Amino acid sequence: GAYSIIGSDSTYAEPFIKILPRDFMINDDGGNEALEFKDGTSSSGLTVGATSQEMLATVNIPYGTTATHVTAWGSSAARTVEVYECGVDTNGIGSAIGTGTLNGSPISITSTAATSTNYLLILVKVTLTSQRIYGGQVTLTQNAIT
Repeated sequence: GAYSIIGSDSTYAEPFIKILPRDFMINDDGGNEALEFKDGTSSSGLTVGATSQEMLATVNIPYGTTATHVTAWGSSAARTVEVYECGVDTNGIGSAIGTGTLNGSPISITSTAATSTNYLLILVKVTLTSQRIYGGQVTLTQNAIT
């Protein structure tokens, strides 16, 4: 039968959550520079203010689903993307559950079922302030209902 996953785009072949530019923040590696959205007609996307910064997005895994892949797009396909499972009740990001690049290819992650406390942290390592992030997706599967 048909099902719906709250908070996701479930009308496509595989349900997913969009990661929008607004979902990203910077880490503490720079000198408190802000992220900027470049809005040119032929050059748009989110950029860092200092090359030492990394961009991070946090994504909730909807109840009753498992996150299986993360896809990210940007202007420099070779940039590293790391995915972590984090918890609202724990300190530290632990070990990566998946690693890939910013080239739009799905990054296979350790299948991560939703809990009442977990979420994904997606870290993008850029090396120039001109490199941009466009956004991404987290692919989901529906868990069996018991």
